[in-house]
Amino acid sequence: MPKKMFTRLLFVCLCLGLFTTIACGNETIHLTDQTTMAPGVSHDQGDDTPYLYPLMHMSKTQLDEEETEFKSLETYSLLQQRELMMDRGTGAISKTLLPYITYIPSERNQGSCGDCWVWAATGALEIDHAVTTGIHERFSTQYFNSKYNNGEGANWACCGGSLGRFTSWYNTDKILIPWSNTNAGFGDKSRTCGSLATAVPQNTISVTPHYELKSISYSAVPTTGVGQTTAIANIMNIIDNNKALYYTYHFGSRGWNAFYYNWSHYAEPVIFNPDSYGGESDAGGHGVLVVGYDTADPANPYWIVLNSWGTTSGRPNGLFRLRMDMNYDNTYTNGGSTYSQHKFYVLDSTFQESGIRNPA
Repeated sequence: MPKKMFTRLLFVCLCLGLFTTIACGNETIHLTDQTTMAPGVSHDQGDDTPYLYPLMHMSKTQLDEEETEFKSLETYSLLQQRELMMDRGTGAISKTLLPYITYIPSERNQGSCGDCWVWAATGALEIDHAVTTGIHERFSTQYFNSKYNNGEGANWACCGGSLGRFTSWYNTDKILIPWSNTNAGFGDKSRTCGSLATAVPQNTISVTPHYELKSISYSAVPTTGVGQTTAIANIMNIIDNNKALYYTYHFGSRGWNAFYYNWSHYAEPVIFNPDSYGGESDAGGHGVLVVGYDTADPANPYWIVLNSWGTTSGRPNGLFRLRMDMNYDNTYTNGGSTYSQHKFYVLDSTFQESGIRNPA
């Protein structure tokens, strides 16, 4: 890149003031300020339809339960112990699970509904299904929304949830509905928690054909209190074994300002660094799916993360990059209590009859 052009580009990047790592051409520029865009403003979703990016707003009681569960939950039994190689970043160490998940980025969009947890967990289930059976199928998030808690009330799917609730419900229902079934496409995009009911009654969704679950469970991934190197190795090991990770994180207002701006205004090559936003008072949480990693640049390794906020002009695949060398022990606060800011889980599922569709 010509020196004069790079100087101009550097000035523009610095003026933008994001706490991210921005790849400008072949140069990498580190910025250390944060944005001032307030949460709750409207953002472009790529289809020129602005609305709010939804977050999960959980009560202190729910946060206490989640934190206790996370710390006491059986940890995932790693299939093989991975040690980070000394030559990490040679360009050869990277992996993505995106070929195992079938999705249309613009349709992977929760709208104003707070059911990010359903999208992330369903994505993990889809990857498990594809790896296990060889069948690539897009499962209906709407089926879950419409049937979970009867699709209504103060605790219906758009009011937030957890991977524990997801697995508990599917251990009872056991039915996986293809997105292509009648009325199984996502219809709650314009719903909110305050709507108190789904837009799609459960009895209008066709359950023919469908797949059947044999079992489903989940485990915590050791990432807190183990050191950064071990945390990274544990996550990498799971991805190496063709499993995605359900990742949930909380920020205060300043952290969400920065993340919203990062998502709305920058392209997928931008690496988001959450480290400056620890210790803040909780302003909401979000659940997403970690589907890969890249360590080609040893100074800027990152996780590949699939969101459920549709697309933007710079994010045609609905993805963002999360800094790998972050502080996994960061925390946030709520009501005088302190909670782990970053939680990683892994889903385990098996399927009846090798996951073949049941026509009945």
